[in-house]
Amino acid sequence: MLDLKAEYVGVTSVNLTWTVNDTDSASYTYRIEVRNGSSINNKTSDITDAEITGLIPGTLYTFTVFAVAADGQTAGEGASISLYTSK
Repeated sequence: MLDLKAEYVGVTSVNLTWTVNDTDSASYTYRIEVRNGSSINNKTSDITDAEITGLIPGTLYTFTVFAVAADGQTAGEGASISLYTSK
């Protein structure tokens, strides 16, 4: 997983994008772990970007993206980014 970044940071949503340096990446799905303190939610995406909604304004979140292979196994380490939503 490479180059995870936030393309947009809003009051209650964030748009994330990332790249994958792997020949098998066409068969991957992606699990996005959304962490706010001790609260963790998981989202999924079939493509290398995602809009995460329902966030709390002015709050620190850590987003970690994992590639998941067709057999359901996580492929490699995830990439993380931490940021505050807008107020």
